Amino acid sequence: MVFFLFLSTVFAEPVAKTRIDVNREVAQTYASVYFEVGDFARAERILTEQLQADPKDGESWNLLGLAQLERGSLTQALFSFSQAVTYSKDETRRTALYNLADVQNRGRKEEDARQTLTRLLRIPGAEPAARYALKEMKIGKALPSYADDRRKRQSLSMTLGSGYDSNVLLFSESTLKPSDITQAGSAYVSPSLQYARIDSLGKKELETRALASYTNYLDQDSSSFNSLYGRLEAQVGSVGEDRLGYHDALGGSFDATALNTNGSLGLFNAVGGLRYRAILRSERTWEWWFEAPLRFQYFRGEVAGEDVRSGPGAQLSLGQRRVLGPVVLFVKVIGDTVLTTGENFRAWSVGVPVTVALPMASLSSVVQTGVDYLYTDYYKNSSDRSDTSYGGFLGISRPLWAGIQGMLEYRYRRNASTLDIATYRKHQIGLYLTYDFL
Repeated sequence: MVFFLFLSTVFAEPVAKTRIDVNREVAQTYASVYFEVGDFARAERILTEQLQADPKDGESWNLLGLAQLERGSLTQALFSFSQAVTYSKDETRRTALYNLADVQNRGRKEEDARQTLTRLLRIPGAEPAARYALKEMKIGKALPSYADDRRKRQSLSMTLGSGYDSNVLLFSESTLKPSDITQAGSAYVSPSLQYARIDSLGKKELETRALASYTNYLDQDSSSFNSLYGRLEAQVGSVGEDRLGYHDALGGSFDATALNTNGSLGLFNAVGGLRYRAILRSERTWEWWFEAPLRFQYFRGEVAGEDVRSGPGAQLSLGQRRVLGPVVLFVKVIGDTVLTTGENFRAWSVGVPVTVALPMASLSSVVQTGVDYLYTDYYKNSSDRSDTSYGGFLGISRPLWAGIQGMLEYRYRRNASTLDIATYRKHQIGLYLTYDFL
């Protein structure tokens, strides 16, 4: 637990220090020395004296809790970490919350520990450690290190989803009537496998992820389709804990869709490309996101002449993620264009998705909801086609058993188009279970 000392104590250098600032630094410096030599009793005495004079010193409360924990005083450590959460902010408060959950779990207060870790889920930067702890926690034992999620070099997980989709047909299949499209619903099963590995690359980390999934729609005729996805991406980014931080990533992706025609599964289309992402954050309370994916989409000509939809495309997006009290808000503005070989499908789009996440401590769950708006102009279309689409979703996720995460999700989308065949409504509800093998 001694390493928590360095995660929780950040000494800033203000232009002019007050007496309170000086006293805090002196006490914490002496306590740090005693931590290094393993003299936790002396560290506890110095911090206790400091807190008698300055009871709102959150960092000293956190250090005192660590000293008491090392000496086996769980009850005293529980009080100290609670005080640290009350009187600290930023990284110290995040670490104090994690330490509080650790003491609660050691004291066999499982529900309290889960509720405390759930509070951490809404804080950017603390999410990986909190999720890893929720998955790995064992009653009466210490939680994993606050930084263990970064030391986890590889992971393998499987997700199984099942639900109902009210509209699974491709609306580009112009031989179908709009009424047939809106009535073509189907149950579906969707298994997927995800793998991730982290390697060092100088002062940065190289993260490689692979995802393969397949969606099978049941009880459909030859107009229905099934999806087969494959994705591989590599990301390189800094791993600093600075109050003002920057992270960028470059990756590649590949998606494929297979069409089920009279029981014969064949390639329908494939989309591949590169993606660049940059994130600027401040004190983990807000983040600016910038993304610039480039792609090339390919459609087989043997399937209803769909090869005219092949061609390159690009998308730019700018978004902000912000912590607002108990919720996390994420808003983006997206601009997209595609240059297909067939002029009828050349288009540009503008969209605005908004997502809100709210931890529910009483249920050890996270509720997510969102809405989005998308306008698409097919500027070369012979019928002057333009689409206006909007949708929303509502989902709840929570850990169910050791290593298993569950998610229940509902999605709705409505697309209004000047072309009748492209006007549709879509409802989808699904249950997804994810199991981590590593």
